[in-house]
Amino acid sequence: MVEVICDNCGKNIKLKGKSYIKKHNFCNRKCYGEFRKKYYVGSNVYSYKERKVYYCKNCNKEILSLDCVMKNKKNIFCSRECRNEYDSKIFKGNGNPNYKNGDIEIKCLYCGKSFERPYAQKDRAKYCSKECKNKHWSEVLSKTPENQERLRQQGINAMKKSKNKFTKPEKVVYEYLQDNNIICIPQYPMYNRFVVDFYIPSLDIVIEVLGDYWHGNPLKYPKEKLTERQLKHQQKDKIKMEYLTNNNHKVYMIWENDIYKDIVKTMNFLNI
Repeated sequence: MVEVICDNCGKNIKLKGKSYIKKHNFCNRKCYGEFRKKYYVGSNVYSYKERKVYYCKNCNKEILSLDCVMKNKKNIFCSRECRNEYDSKIFKGNGNPNYKNGDIEIKCLYCGKSFERPYAQKDRAKYCSKECKNKHWSEVLSKTPENQERLRQQGINAMKKSKNKFTKPEKVVYEYLQDNNIICIPQYPMYNRFVVDFYIPSLDIVIEVLGDYWHGNPLKYPKEKLTERQLKHQQKDKIKMEYLTNNNHKVYMIWENDIYKDIVKTMNFLNI
């Protein structure tokens, strides 16, 4: 055994042989850590590289840093706050690399009020607010023939995609037709204007299933108590009925309540 002294606390340590003796010896890891904190700092560290003095671009404060870290930086700052403060002063107006001729004045398509927007938005900004945009679309653009046709096509396409999704009364009607071996086409688009609930090609019959609430069944909902949406549905039903009848189709509109009450009696127009 060889006796040595701990380089940190001076305590005697016994080692097994000379081969265990090092340049610095310690009695435990705590002493080893304390010794390194005292002596292996700054230029005493083997990987130490000399720091150079740099100055903050905003406040001119001295900054010690490695040349390899700072050499590619155009501007140097001591903190994020200084960077933001500098950018707010310098990168403004013509100093901003994304600056394009400043704000321009645009006239709102709906109310005619003038408002300012960045030059880059000159082809996109048309309204001074969302309210004006919504009102212009609902009161003006939606009334044009082009937009009405587009909305009609959107509705037809949506109905085509959901053709296998029957409502409860539609399912009852469909099962009745299937049980009686009547070939029908559910959710059938006609004249590129309507989508009817059922079309029977062999009889040239159109069947429309009307929900009691949404279409305002007069036996349940008096006309004077109908909501705006119910009146709107009734108007659409009337237009559809007149158009298809004028094109020599047999059109039958049946109520949800009648379907549940007596499906056979309700469908007696088929003469089954």
